[in-house]
Amino acid sequence: MFGIVLASLIATYPIDVADCYDADTCTVTIHSTVAVQIIDTTVGVTVTIGPTKVRLCDIDAPERRGETLTIAKFSRSKLLEWIRAATRVELELPKGDVRDKYGRLLGWIIADGVNLNQRLVDEGLAQEYRIKCER
Repeated sequence: MFGIVLASLIATYPIDVADCYDADTCTVTIHSTVAVQIIDTTVGVTVTIGPTKVRLCDIDAPERRGETLTIAKFSRSKLLEWIRAATRVELELPKGDVRDKYGRLLGWIIADGVNLNQRLVDEGLAQEYRIKCER
């Protein structure tokens, strides 16, 4: 049911980010308002989904183990800094309900209109990595 709901609504949702494990995996709560018609009255119903894990599309961030631990912590802290500084944080989802092999939703985090997935790459905090994300 979760995938059907997301696929039938708009592609971008306001979110609250609870935390990020590293710079390419975050735990979020997704919010959406849907119109529901009951007899001759239409009302807005807020739907909240989460917490759920999201794997950021198009990037691969350093892992939090071994020799990449220091850069992984720095990348994660920059991502969380950008998210916390934003006034509006959204999750853009690929077409349909796309998940990785671990069951995490795939998506892009957008903060005040800036694609943070791409910003991580632009600032050298993650590498480009193509996984099955289609806009």
